[in-house]
Amino acid sequence: MILFACSGPGAFEAIRQNIEFACDQALIVGGLGVISLGLALGAGRRRWIVPGVLGMLLVLHPAWTISASKGDCGATKAEAALVVSGAAALAILVQAMLRAGLAVRRRRAAARHGPNETRKRESD
Repeated sequence: MILFACSGPGAFEAIRQNIEFACDQALIVGGLGVISLGLALGAGRRRWIVPGVLGMLLVLHPAWTISASKGDCGATKAEAALVVSGAAALAILVQAMLRAGLAVRRRRAAARHGPNETRKRESD
């Protein structure tokens, strides 16, 4: 049975749990943002794209943009927060893979041309 209104016994507890879950997910996105900033240091030209995306996800996070007190006791808030956390995890995974690929390319270039030639190319 699907309920479209949040009232009755247990409604307050359901709202509280969903708000708490959404806030926990926001903390996870914030932590992933900090990790992303660490990965961005020393990366290539587009290094600030993923931290910027994670910053926007945090600013627009469902923990503070979706109401839990109206309608479904905050179930939409909790589900949307989980989706945003999944998107943030996917973004940082892509960033880490790109960072690892950059490190491999730098090592190969250094082995081919020597370290001084590699530094000249990175500064251009």
